Amino acid sequence: MTWAEFEEKEFEVAAAVELAHSATGYGPVFSSGQVLEKLLGYDATAAPPADHLIWQILAVPRPRGVTLISGYWQAGMRPPASKLPTAPISLVLQYKRPEYLYGARAKQWRLWYEPYLRFTIAARQQSVLLRLDRQLGSEALVRYAAPAFWRRGEFDAALLSRSVLTQTGFVSPERLSGHRVWTYVAPGQNGRANPGGKPTRFELLGELLGSRERARLQSTRGHELVVHEGLEGHVRRVAGAAREREPRLRRALDSWAADLREQVPELEPRRQARVVDLATITTVVGAYGASWYLV
Repeated sequence: MTWAEFEEKEFEVAAAVELAHSATGYGPVFSSGQVLEKLLGYDATAAPPADHLIWQILAVPRPRGVTLISGYWQAGMRPPASKLPTAPISLVLQYKRPEYLYGARAKQWRLWYEPYLRFTIAARQQSVLLRLDRQLGSEALVRYAAPAFWRRGEFDAALLSRSVLTQTGFVSPERLSGHRVWTYVAPGQNGRANPGGKPTRFELLGELLGSRERARLQSTRGHELVVHEGLEGHVRRVAGAAREREPRLRRALDSWAADLREQVPELEPRRQARVVDLATITTVVGAYGASWYLV
């Protein structure tokens, strides 16, 4: 057994940047991971050109050999309300660092008879992901995400070619209910939950989002009227699912909401509630190492 030569945080950041900036022309983002963070003191790197404002602010010329991404220094474009989704979906991803296994002594060798990859499920993490998956239904895609590579060189090549996501597979926590590990060879093929799991497709990102679109079209077939509450209602429902069975979180949020009302009285109650909803979601997914996106 050999652990992947990159850290889970590195994989998470690379995949997240591809999700966010796949069509913006930004260059690659490198995450240091927790080990290098302690040594080097940075989380990620970016590449503003020599005439970028950041060098004027710092009052230094751009150092030779340093490449930083301009997107990390520029404010994002704020879309008009008309461009916001009216029927949004939450994408909750739990990124996993795989192990590489080979040889007849590897535990799941009899399932593959070739080198394979594996990640292990954490019980509490699985419980939260499964709850979100079941309660939110078609309003959310909750998945584990793991790469089909394990060497540092393969990771760097995927990062530079922006192919991290195309080399990543996705599997629902529902498929892993009652199991301990997930084993696979490549995305777009069947993987296996172990022990005793049946072969199940390790989805590609395009298949994942395509399945959501097919479900949406089926719901409107026959000219049925489907009512969506928009972004605000969606966030409210996701927050509700995140709060359930989390009594300590609810108490902390109630206290925080009271402070918010006292310290920011100009914020109207409806907006206060939405701020608390956002805090709820980010707190829950962050506590268990997952990432939340709106699609």
